[in-house]
Amino acid sequence: MDVLYPLGTAISRGQAALAVSAFDGGDRAHRRLAQHTADLAARQSARSVGVVLWPGVGPGERVVATLDERLALLGASVSFDEVAVLPTDAPGSGDTRALLDTLGDWYDVRAIVAERSAPEVGGHVPPWEATRLGAACQERGWAFALTESGAEDEEAQPSGIIVTVARGDVEQAARMLGHPFLVSGHVIEGDKRGRLLGFPTANLRPDARKALPANGVYAVRVRLPGEEAATHPAVTNIGVRPTFGAGQTPLIETHLLDATLDLYGVPIAVEFVARLRAEQRFESIDALKAQMARDAQRARTLLAVN
Repeated sequence: MDVLYPLGTAISRGQAALAVSAFDGGDRAHRRLAQHTADLAARQSARSVGVVLWPGVGPGERVVATLDERLALLGASVSFDEVAVLPTDAPGSGDTRALLDTLGDWYDVRAIVAERSAPEVGGHVPPWEATRLGAACQERGWAFALTESGAEDEEAQPSGIIVTVARGDVEQAARMLGHPFLVSGHVIEGDKRGRLLGFPTANLRPDARKALPANGVYAVRVRLPGEEAATHPAVTNIGVRPTFGAGQTPLIETHLLDATLDLYGVPIAVEFVARLRAEQRFESIDALKAQMARDAQRARTLLAVN
């Protein structure tokens, strides 16, 4: 799957049916959107293209998935001929006609396909809202279609997923998404305190816009570079480490249960399976170590690790 990022200089890439979406939310809805677009493209002998609106939210708002995560999920679960990324925070991107002008510069547009509803962005209706898109397409003589939505699509709106994740219910978030909630990023060097405790960790630095689960301890699986799936069982702690009197910025620390690897500088993805407990302060280092051992054993059980 070709990925074009970002849409910019006018280069004709031929006839295409375009699915326009932030692609930040439920996988089931995106599959339906992709299939509808592919069907229209086939009837027009055109290419099927997913147009990813990034970030698709207002300044300071959180996203369910980062751009890299969205592209990875589309590549793994949705079959477009190609994917193009359209920045929504660039000058002029707040106008529906300007948005379609950009798409028209790149493609001989045969059809635009969109989701039936789009959330408000920064307190206003975004330019890719269905009614606006439909009217602007009609002005150009472009075909316009909407995907049908189901009850699960309403539940899987990004705002609802973010609320669910924020309370630590990663199991419900997975049901809403159609896949495990994940956090990805590069491993950064920490203070090596976990190593001294006997539980070495990889410290993750995610995108600043990424929604994060509530502070606590989670059973997770980790995907390393070059791997197609997250197969490494692990325990992740998100929090401020109150036992050590740490600051207010949450850290994401992951301890692999089946391997000890040097991951500094390596991009990894952490898939959240279940919440083990809330973050808590311990009266002694020994008490913390004992709880960490119990957390690891419980994670092994949940993840079916021998």
